Order: sequence, then C-alpha cells, then structure tokens
Amino acid sequence: MNDPDLLKSHSDLSEKLQQVMQEKNAIELKLIQETKEHEKTHALLLQQQQFLKDRESEFAAREHDLIARNERYKRERDDELEQEKLRAEQEVQVKIGRAKEVAKAMEVKYNLQHEIWMGEEEKFAKEIADGRQKLEKVTTQVARHDWI
Repeated sequence: MNDPDLLKSHSDLSEKLQQVMQEKNAIELKLIQETKEHEKTHALLLQQQQFLKDRESEFAAREHDLIARNERYKRERDDELEQEKLRAEQEVQVKIGRAKEVAKAMEVKYNLQHEIWMGEEEKFAKEIADGRQKLEKVTTQVARHDWI
C-alpha cells in the first residue's frame, strides 16, 4: 500500500480535489454575492417601480384636480359673463326707458307749447278781430259825423 505511484496519485487527486473544492467554494461565494447583488437590484427596481406608481398616482390626482379647477373656472367665467350680459341688457333697458321718458316729456312739452301757441294765436286773432271791429265802428262813426 505504500506504493509511491499510488501515493503520488492519491496526493495529486487530493490536491486536485482541494483545488476543485476551492474553485467550487469560490463559485458558490461568487454566486452568493451575485444573488445578493441581484436581490439588491431587484429590491431597488421594486422601489423605483413603486416610486413611479406613486408619482403616476400623484400626477393623475393633480391632473384631475386641474381639470376640475379648469371646469369650475370656466363655469364661473361663463356665469360672470352671463351676469355682465344681463347687467348690460338691464342698462340698455334703463337707457331705453329713460329715452322714452325724455321723448314723452318732449312730446308733452311740444303739445303744451303747441296749445300755448294755438291759444296765443286764437287770442291774437280775437284781438285782431276786436281791433277791426273797433276800427270799423270808429270808421262808421266818423263817416256818419263827417268830421273831416
């Protein structure tokens, strides 16, 4: 059993086994490190995905809020414009009413002035008629008395 070849062969095999075991251990260690690295990367990836989902939800909420605000602003602006339109229409109606009142007052004034002028005209016509009558009477008296 103490064969030198056999011992050498056994020694070579032992060395070879030890070398293979070291390589195996190195590979296992590397595999463990890569697995840990992969787990860290995977955890980081999951964290990034969650971050992106959170941001996406946040942006969707902001978008929804902005759309709602924009619609509310549009409704408020439409309401303001409608109110402004109604105020303008009311102002126009008030001005039309005032213009009608002024026109009516002018018509009444014109009618009164016309009546006054007609009254004055009748008065002057009567005075003229009275004057003619007096003139005729005086002329008749003068002709009868022949004072000339």
